[in-house]
Amino acid sequence: LAPGLLITMTGHAPMPWRGLTPSRHELRRLALDLLGVPYLWGGRTVFGADCSGWTQLIGRLAGLGLPRDAWQQAQTGNAIPFDAHKPGDFAFFANEHGRVTHVGIVVGQGAVAHCSHRSRLDRLTPEGIVQTGTGRLTHHFHSLTSHFQEPL
Repeated sequence: LAPGLLITMTGHAPMPWRGLTPSRHELRRLALDLLGVPYLWGGRTVFGADCSGWTQLIGRLAGLGLPRDAWQQAQTGNAIPFDAHKPGDFAFFANEHGRVTHVGIVVGQGAVAHCSHRSRLDRLTPEGIVQTGTGRLTHHFHSLTSHFQEPL
């Protein structure tokens, strides 16, 4: 493990962490580097994470403090339309009652990195997440947020 990957996380308001300036590039790079992390409900480390623990870990490593749960993370950043998303933006997904229950990070080329069974890449569509390999819609799209105003 690289130094700094084993971190105890706490839910804080979004803010730069450890003097780092968050960037789209760094969020995307970390999301791709941390593919394959096993799913663990309540987990927030490279040894096991749930969806929001995984995005919180990536945010923290990139210098972006995020709250713990997906619904809380959905309230941070600026809402953006689907056709305006860029790598490093956060994608949120809802249950049948419209409550945000899942989160991932846009990595570009129509893909989203998220933690479901393990951290993985799947296709992001206006309907939601379409699982690679099966073509099955696994999560229903809710919204997108961005913490950036500059281009990638």
